[in-house]
Amino acid sequence: MKKFGFLLIVLLAMLAAAGAAMKHKEWTDAELQALETSWEANDSEEELDSFERRHRLISEMHKNKKDTDDPSSLPPLPGSDRVMMFVEMLPEHSSSGKGWSSKDTEKLTKKWRSLLISGGVDVRLYNADDKVLIDLERRLLPDTKEFLFDQPETNFLTVDSMDLYRDGTKRPVKN
Repeated sequence: MKKFGFLLIVLLAMLAAAGAAMKHKEWTDAELQALETSWEANDSEEELDSFERRHRLISEMHKNKKDTDDPSSLPPLPGSDRVMMFVEMLPEHSSSGKGWSSKDTEKLTKKWRSLLISGGVDVRLYNADDKVLIDLERRLLPDTKEFLFDQPETNFLTVDSMDLYRDGTKRPVKN
């Protein structure tokens, strides 16, 4: 990375000295390619690994793993980048040991929210009587499910009309 910074400074100094300051709109594709090649000359393969390449590889991996029973493994539908999840809690883990009051649920949602945020998972949590409603981006679903199943208060999750349990079983929601 230090080499990259050094090359960038040298290149900028050469351009400034030559008086050939160009606006980015004036650069041709060939000039941009030559500039990029000169930057990459002494870089290691790790430094050249781009976000786009990693994203493409991950997308290809996920395309090959499609489980129609698991909503998180399916490709997102157009306009469905967000998903709602309900968390059903175990009554014995409430403060009274008998059931979840709105105060207990509120306390729990604050705790979970701060833990998820500190873990880099940005979700919205809402109190819904004795349940917690979570609004999140579909891409965060696997991490959020893992976190919730690690919590002793969680009984099961409901996502896309499927009840998901700790042991990996799934059942359609009964109406």
